[in-house]
Amino acid sequence: MKTITRGLVLWTEDQQRLRAIIAYQPTDPYAVRLAFVEGGPNRETVVYRFARDLLAEGLDQAAGECDVLVAPHVVPGWQVITLRPGPDARMTVYTETGPVEEFVTDIYRLIPMGRERELVDVDQALATILRGVAL
Repeated sequence: MKTITRGLVLWTEDQQRLRAIIAYQPTDPYAVRLAFVEGGPNRETVVYRFARDLLAEGLDQAAGECDVLVAPHVVPGWQVITLRPGPDARMTVYTETGPVEEFVTDIYRLIPMGRERELVDVDQALATILRGVAL
C-alpha cells in the first residue's frame, strides 16, 4: 500500500512561514506524522507522530490533551495545531483547513475507520513489547 503525503504551509504565532509534510503509512495505521525541517546549517527534521483520529476530530472540534492538540481556528477555514515537545515548551501553528481535510479524506479512503486492526500483526507487536520486559 502507498504512503499518503501532503505538503502544508504552517504559520507561527509571530507570522513566520514554515513548510511541513504530513504523512500516513499503512504500516502504522493508527498514526500520522507531521514533519518539518528547521532552518540553519544542520537542517534537522523534526517529526511529531500522533493519532490520525485526533487529526480528523480536530477538523470539527478541539481534540487532544497532551503533546498534540488540533482544533478549528476562530477564523473559518483555518486549523490550529499546538505541539508540546517538552513540559515547558509549546509551539502553536496555523494552517488552512482545506489541505488537512483532503489529507484526512485520502487516509480514510485508503484505510477506513475500524479497519486499522487488519494491518496490525498483534502477535508481532506483543512479542516486541515482551522482549523489552524482564519476566
